[in-house]
Amino acid sequence: KNNRWVKLGDLLPWTELEKVYNSRLDNEVKGAGNKPARMIIGACIIKHKFSLSDEDTISMIQENPYMQYLCGLSEFTDKPLFDPSLFTTIRKRITYLPATILADKIYMNHANTRLLKEYEIKTYCKPLGRPPKEPRSPEYLKKMAKAVGERNEVECSFGTGKRVYRANNIRAKLPETAECWTGMCYFVKNVMKFLRELCL
Repeated sequence: KNNRWVKLGDLLPWTELEKVYNSRLDNEVKGAGNKPARMIIGACIIKHKFSLSDEDTISMIQENPYMQYLCGLSEFTDKPLFDPSLFTTIRKRITYLPATILADKIYMNHANTRLLKEYEIKTYCKPLGRPPKEPRSPEYLKKMAKAVGERNEVECSFGTGKRVYRANNIRAKLPETAECWTGMCYFVKNVMKFLRELCL
Protein backbone atom coordinates (compact mmCIF):
# COMPACT_ATOMS: atom_id res chain seq x y z
CA LYS A 1 0.00 0.00 0.00
CA ASN A 2 3.02 2.32 0.25
CA ASN A 3 3.81 2.09 -3.46
CA ARG A 4 2.92 5.25 -5.40
CA TRP A 5 1.10 3.34 -8.15
CA VAL A 6 -1.00 1.46 -5.60
CA LYS A 7 -1.85 4.71 -3.82
CA LEU A 8 -2.72 6.38 -7.10
CA GLY A 9 -4.88 3.40 -8.05
CA ASP A 10 -6.77 3.71 -4.77
CA LEU A 11 -7.18 7.49 -4.85
CA LEU A 12 -8.08 8.36 -8.43
CA PRO A 13 -11.84 8.86 -9.01
CA TRP A 14 -12.18 5.97 -11.45
CA THR A 15 -15.97 6.19 -11.78
CA GLU A 16 -15.77 9.81 -12.92
CA LEU A 17 -12.76 9.14 -15.16
CA GLU A 18 -14.56 6.22 -16.80
CA LYS A 19 -17.57 8.42 -17.53
CA VAL A 20 -15.37 11.05 -19.17
CA TYR A 21 -13.38 8.42 -21.07
CA ASN A 22 -16.50 6.70 -22.39
CA SER A 23 -18.04 10.04 -23.38
CA ARG A 24 -14.95 10.83 -25.49
CA LEU A 25 -15.19 7.65 -27.56
CA ASP A 26 -16.57 8.06 -31.05
CA ASN A 27 -18.70 4.93 -30.68
CA GLU A 28 -21.20 5.64 -33.45
CA VAL A 29 -18.56 5.53 -36.16
CA LYS A 30 -15.82 3.29 -34.85
CA GLY A 31 -17.32 1.32 -31.99
CA ALA A 32 -16.08 0.91 -28.43
CA GLY A 33 -13.26 -1.37 -27.37
CA ASN A 34 -13.67 -4.25 -24.93
CA LYS A 35 -10.89 -3.15 -22.57
CA PRO A 36 -11.94 -1.52 -19.27
CA ALA A 37 -11.52 2.23 -19.07
CA ARG A 38 -9.28 1.92 -16.00
CA MET A 39 -6.90 -0.34 -17.90
CA ILE A 40 -6.59 2.12 -20.79
CA ILE A 41 -6.34 5.22 -18.58
CA GLY A 42 -3.77 3.59 -16.28
CA ALA A 43 -1.62 2.52 -19.22
CA CYS A 44 -1.79 6.03 -20.72
CA ILE A 45 -0.71 7.57 -17.40
CA ILE A 46 2.36 5.32 -17.30
CA LYS A 47 3.15 5.90 -20.97
CA HIS A 48 3.18 9.69 -20.73
CA LYS A 49 4.72 9.87 -17.25
CA PHE A 50 7.87 8.15 -18.58
CA SER A 51 7.59 9.31 -22.24
CA LEU A 52 7.62 5.71 -23.45
CA SER A 53 6.81 4.21 -26.82
CA ASP A 54 3.64 2.12 -27.07
CA GLU A 55 5.68 -1.11 -27.01
CA ASP A 56 7.88 -0.07 -24.07
CA THR A 57 4.81 0.93 -22.07
CA ILE A 58 3.31 -2.54 -22.36
CA SER A 59 6.66 -4.15 -21.49
CA MET A 60 7.09 -1.99 -18.37
CA ILE A 61 3.57 -2.78 -17.14
CA GLN A 62 4.17 -6.47 -17.88
CA GLU A 63 7.13 -6.45 -15.46
CA ASN A 64 5.59 -4.36 -12.67
CA PRO A 65 2.77 -5.66 -10.39
CA TYR A 66 2.18 -2.18 -8.94
CA MET A 67 1.55 -0.71 -12.36
CA GLN A 68 -0.78 -3.61 -13.11
CA TYR A 69 -2.74 -2.71 -9.98
CA LEU A 70 -3.07 0.87 -11.25
CA CYS A 71 -4.48 -0.57 -14.48
CA GLY A 72 -7.13 -2.50 -12.55
CA LEU A 73 -5.68 -6.01 -12.44
CA SER A 74 -6.41 -7.95 -9.25
CA GLU A 75 -3.32 -10.18 -9.49
CA PHE A 76 0.06 -10.17 -11.22
CA THR A 77 0.38 -11.60 -14.72
CA ASP A 78 3.40 -11.88 -16.98
CA LYS A 79 1.20 -11.58 -20.06
CA PRO A 80 0.96 -8.28 -21.99
CA LEU A 81 -1.84 -6.03 -20.80
CA PHE A 82 -2.98 -5.61 -24.41
CA ASP A 83 -1.43 -5.32 -27.84
CA PRO A 84 0.53 -2.05 -28.19
CA SER A 85 -1.37 -1.26 -31.40
CA LEU A 86 -4.44 -0.57 -29.24
CA PHE A 87 -2.86 2.76 -28.24
CA THR A 88 -3.15 3.88 -31.86
CA THR A 89 -6.78 2.75 -31.99
CA ILE A 90 -7.57 4.64 -28.79
CA ARG A 91 -5.92 7.81 -30.09
CA LYS A 92 -8.13 7.61 -33.18
CA ARG A 93 -11.30 7.03 -31.15
CA ILE A 94 -10.98 9.74 -28.56
CA THR A 95 -12.21 13.16 -29.59
CA TYR A 96 -11.54 16.39 -27.72
CA LEU A 97 -12.58 20.03 -27.90
CA PRO A 98 -11.71 22.71 -25.32
CA ALA A 99 -14.36 24.50 -23.29
CA THR A 100 -12.55 27.85 -23.47
CA ILE A 101 -9.95 29.42 -25.77
CA LEU A 102 -7.42 31.92 -24.38
CA ALA A 103 -5.64 33.04 -27.54
CA ASP A 104 -3.94 36.13 -28.96
CA LYS A 105 -6.21 38.58 -30.76
CA ILE A 106 -4.41 37.85 -34.04
CA TYR A 107 -5.97 34.37 -34.09
CA MET A 108 -9.51 35.67 -33.61
CA ASN A 109 -10.28 36.22 -37.30
CA HIS A 110 -13.75 35.73 -38.77
CA ALA A 111 -13.17 32.09 -39.75
CA ASN A 112 -11.93 31.08 -36.29
CA THR A 113 -14.66 33.07 -34.58
CA ARG A 114 -17.29 31.19 -36.61
CA LEU A 115 -15.74 27.85 -35.61
CA LEU A 116 -15.78 28.79 -31.94
CA LYS A 117 -19.44 29.77 -32.20
CA GLU A 118 -20.29 26.57 -34.08
CA TYR A 119 -18.70 24.35 -31.41
CA GLU A 120 -19.93 26.53 -28.51
CA ILE A 121 -16.39 27.26 -27.29
CA LYS A 122 -16.04 30.32 -25.07
CA THR A 123 -13.37 32.96 -25.56
CA TYR A 124 -12.54 36.13 -23.65
CA CYS A 125 -10.57 37.82 -26.43
CA LYS A 126 -11.64 41.25 -27.60
CA PRO A 127 -14.32 40.96 -30.31
CA LEU A 128 -13.62 41.98 -33.90
CA GLY A 129 -14.84 45.27 -35.34
CA ARG A 130 -15.27 48.70 -33.88
CA PRO A 131 -15.34 49.09 -30.11
CA PRO A 132 -18.83 49.53 -28.67
CA LYS A 133 -20.13 53.04 -28.03
CA GLU A 134 -21.24 52.15 -24.54
CA PRO A 135 -18.48 51.41 -21.99
CA ARG A 136 -17.98 47.81 -20.96
CA SER A 137 -19.69 46.71 -17.77
CA PRO A 138 -17.59 46.16 -14.63
CA GLU A 139 -18.54 42.48 -14.76
CA TYR A 140 -17.15 42.15 -18.31
CA LEU A 141 -13.90 43.91 -17.35
CA LYS A 142 -13.57 41.65 -14.31
CA LYS A 143 -13.97 38.54 -16.49
CA MET A 144 -11.38 39.83 -18.96
CA ALA A 145 -8.89 40.50 -16.15
CA LYS A 146 -9.50 37.02 -14.75
CA ALA A 147 -8.97 35.51 -18.21
CA VAL A 148 -5.58 37.27 -18.51
CA GLY A 149 -4.51 35.75 -15.19
CA GLU A 150 -5.70 32.31 -16.26
CA ARG A 151 -3.85 32.64 -19.53
CA ASN A 152 -0.57 33.36 -17.72
CA GLU A 153 -1.10 30.22 -15.65
CA VAL A 154 -1.90 28.21 -18.78
CA GLU A 155 1.27 29.41 -20.51
CA CYS A 156 3.34 28.27 -17.51
CA SER A 157 1.58 24.91 -17.68
CA PHE A 158 2.41 24.63 -21.39
CA GLY A 159 6.07 25.19 -20.60
CA THR A 160 6.10 22.42 -18.01
CA GLY A 161 4.24 20.10 -20.37
CA LYS A 162 6.83 20.64 -23.08
CA ARG A 163 9.87 20.28 -20.83
CA VAL A 164 8.75 17.38 -18.63
CA TYR A 165 6.01 15.50 -20.49
CA ARG A 166 7.32 15.89 -24.05
CA ALA A 167 4.31 17.79 -25.33
CA ASN A 168 6.69 19.39 -27.82
CA ASN A 169 7.56 15.97 -29.26
CA ILE A 170 4.23 14.56 -30.42
CA ARG A 171 4.92 11.33 -32.30
CA ALA A 172 1.53 10.95 -33.95
CA LYS A 173 0.89 11.23 -37.67
CA LEU A 174 -2.80 12.12 -37.90
CA PRO A 175 -4.30 15.39 -36.60
CA GLU A 176 -6.84 13.58 -34.40
CA THR A 177 -4.23 11.26 -32.86
CA ALA A 178 -1.91 14.22 -32.25
CA GLU A 179 -4.73 16.01 -30.38
CA CYS A 180 -5.28 12.95 -28.20
CA TRP A 181 -1.53 12.58 -27.54
CA THR A 182 -1.27 16.25 -26.50
CA GLY A 183 -4.31 15.94 -24.26
CA MET A 184 -2.84 12.89 -22.53
CA CYS A 185 0.42 14.75 -21.83
CA TYR A 186 -1.48 17.37 -19.85
CA PHE A 187 -3.86 14.87 -18.25
CA VAL A 188 -0.85 12.97 -16.86
CA LYS A 189 0.73 16.27 -15.79
CA ASN A 190 -2.38 16.98 -13.71
CA VAL A 191 -2.37 13.45 -12.26
CA MET A 192 1.25 13.88 -11.14
CA LYS A 193 0.36 17.26 -9.59
CA PHE A 194 -2.46 15.47 -7.74
CA LEU A 195 0.11 12.99 -6.40
CA ARG A 196 2.47 15.74 -5.25
CA GLU A 197 -0.30 17.61 -3.44
CA LEU A 198 -1.08 14.42 -1.53
CA CYS A 199 2.63 14.24 -0.57
CA LEU A 200 2.96 10.73 -2.02
